Amino acid sequence: MDVTPVPRVTKKRKRNRDTLKGDTYGIAELTASGVRHNFSQSIKLAKTLPALSSKALQILMPKKNPDGSKAERMNWLAPKTPLNGAITNQRSFARFSIPYADSKKIATLNDCSINDVVMAISGEGMNRYFEDEGFRTEDPMLAIVPVSIRPEGNTELSNQVSMARISLASTIKDPLERLQAIKASSSHAKSMLSDVKTILPTDFPSVGAPWLMSSIAATMNRAGVYDAVPPVGNVLISNVPGPNVTLYFAGAKQISTYPVSIPYHGMGLNITLQSYNGWLDFGVISCQKMMPDIHELAQHMKDAHKDLLARSLKAEEAAKAKAPKPKASKAAKTAKPKAKVEKVKVEKIQVDKAKLANAKDAG
Repeated sequence: MDVTPVPRVTKKRKRNRDTLKGDTYGIAELTASGVRHNFSQSIKLAKTLPALSSKALQILMPKKNPDGSKAERMNWLAPKTPLNGAITNQRSFARFSIPYADSKKIATLNDCSINDVVMAISGEGMNRYFEDEGFRTEDPMLAIVPVSIRPEGNTELSNQVSMARISLASTIKDPLERLQAIKASSSHAKSMLSDVKTILPTDFPSVGAPWLMSSIAATMNRAGVYDAVPPVGNVLISNVPGPNVTLYFAGAKQISTYPVSIPYHGMGLNITLQSYNGWLDFGVISCQKMMPDIHELAQHMKDAHKDLLARSLKAEEAAKAKAPKPKASKAAKTAKPKAKVEKVKVEKIQVDKAKLANAKDAG
């Protein structure tokens, strides 16, 4: 990508066969390297498993609420919704954009983050969609959110991402109160993850992983496990920061970036967004059989964003109206305007000069 309409001039790289030959490894070297890597990762995982298990229990069911209040706290499992079951290989997709400045305004007025705003409009959009379908959850829906655990300054070429569960507070009716509940849940989840950054494995042993995971998923699908077991989360929501400048590809201006992500068995809705050049570009994807009218969800999310902005601005105006006006001091009330005093002095001087002139004429 370029930052100007005129593409960069690049020289064709010459291939060096000797270098390519020296960088290749045979089957024996690759096998030995893989075995050593998986053996070391297995040992690390075994050492950290007790601490990880304890932290996992705290994350799934915290002993107290994030803010110490008596507000609702997350359950062990998420409530079952029509979107939490086995999916097919067909997809439905919707896209939309909202101004970044409006989302930032909401976050500033409510003292929260852009991520909290995204969670709020996603949860409200799902609530409205389910109401159209005649469905309602008794417990708050939970979102699975990717969270970076990469230490500051770390430049290793590896994935250092974990998953956090955040309550969408979908049972709270007032949108502004719901946003504050999401903020509290998000802060609690981040504080929990910060405690396990040093022990959380980022590279699991992977011998036979693709075949093993595919077999397990297929077996559970045939057995109807995904449709019967309550989910850990209801929706996967991911926010990817992008560039805040206009990009060009071979001279063509890039208008938007709409992510196309992945739904899963048991979690058939994925909401991913990327910021780009003053906009938040959303890509919403699901199973076509499970959610054929996914564009309605996208519209509900856009409407929820507008409503949240309007309510935030209204609350700001109400707070300003209730704020006590500063009282004038006693000295300020009794003091005469300076301009009038000076004017009187000038007039008095002028009168005295006139009298003096008359006196000279009379003399």
